[in-house]
Amino acid sequence: MLLLAAQLFAAPDRGRLRRHTASELQESLGRFVPAELRSDDAFASGNVFSWARAVLLQLSRTNLAFAIEQRKRLGEPPLDGVPLVDQHADIQFLLIAANHLVTALNRCKKRVGLPQLSAPLKQAVTTLRDIYEHWETTQPALTRQLPVKGAVAKLLAAHPEATPFGLRWTRDEGMTIAGALHLPTLFGEVREIAEVSRTVYNDFMSAHHSEPEIVLIPPIDFILD
Repeated sequence: MLLLAAQLFAAPDRGRLRRHTASELQESLGRFVPAELRSDDAFASGNVFSWARAVLLQLSRTNLAFAIEQRKRLGEPPLDGVPLVDQHADIQFLLIAANHLVTALNRCKKRVGLPQLSAPLKQAVTTLRDIYEHWETTQPALTRQLPVKGAVAKLLAAHPEATPFGLRWTRDEGMTIAGALHLPTLFGEVREIAEVSRTVYNDFMSAHHSEPEIVLIPPIDFILD
């Protein structure tokens, strides 16, 4: 990778960096990236899988962070050997990854044949991402009971009982972010998207005599014991 970066950006006649044109970068990348990976459909399916896998990872981290917080509230000892997680941060990273997945799916042609997120989930993801990403304006507006507008208004129009920045959990229903994004439902839809996009991407690789390298992470249990 360092060699590639040096070849792309270093000027051979001078020992310093210079700006390359887009066509020069495309030509240079073409010598290193296999032709099958430069296919729009291959790129699209690979991007969808990458972001679907990121969403699954963040769902797992969010579930773990919530379990750790619950143990603290109940006065139970901390779990041993668990990764460092933070409930608020991991929820925000989940929304960012899910929003990128929405973008990747929108850029993927229908001919690729990937499943889509349902309309209510897609709307909840994009709206909540805006609310959480711009917390510096949405939080003060909510705490000061100012007139709602923008993403908050859109969220409340679709979910009148929504609670921005809130998190609800029940043993029967699992976790819901802000009263609008049901995480077990998100997990089910994203897992299907990940499985199909992995298969499509690996088919692109197999068709060009490349060994598939993508594997799906194990399923996630959303029941808190």
